[in-house]
Amino acid sequence: MYATVLWSLLFLFVLRVLGQALVAAFEVPFLPPMTKWYSGVIPYPILLPVQVLIILLLAKVATDFTRRRFFHCVLATFLFVVGHYHTRPSAPVT
Repeated sequence: MYATVLWSLLFLFVLRVLGQALVAAFEVPFLPPMTKWYSGVIPYPILLPVQVLIILLLAKVATDFTRRRFFHCVLATFLFVVGHYHTRPSAPVT
């Protein structure tokens, strides 16, 4: 079950990256404009390769789950810490 969920989420992320790349390269009319996809925090020529690396990493993790091997403990701990950060109550703004 976990592998199926991971592959599904990866597929959705790949679709998003492909959609953004199509808009950036060809300004396709059936997708929202680049301003709706892209925050501008990282220049797109840097962002796209980073997204591809993320896809490769997520594919490795999903493959390990499919093969019933546990992925690297450091990566697992990293993901746990990020998940914990996003589920904690917001700190008061000072």
